[in-house]
Amino acid sequence: MSTVNTLCLSIGHDWRRTTADNYRVCQRTACHAAQRLVRGEWIDATRTHRRKRATQPETLLLWDERTLLTHHIHPQQEAIERQAEQRWHQFRASQ
Repeated sequence: MSTVNTLCLSIGHDWRRTTADNYRVCQRTACHAAQRLVRGEWIDATRTHRRKRATQPETLLLWDERTLLTHHIHPQQEAIERQAEQRWHQFRASQ
């Protein structure tokens, strides 16, 4: 089990129940151990890695037009979209 608390390493965890009947966590400070009940047996449910924080929007480069258009922040967004629409209608008319 992944834990930082040395007391847990030497004498074991101090489990406390959660609102779910099949899940328990160690209540000692700095211990992130968790277990879940599966077919009558407690198994380790401790995360081996921390969750990633919400991803930050990618850094926008001035010359990366596709990204600027995707995020609707290109300085010429309306003109580019209008041209694309006109090309689409010309293409459909030619078929």
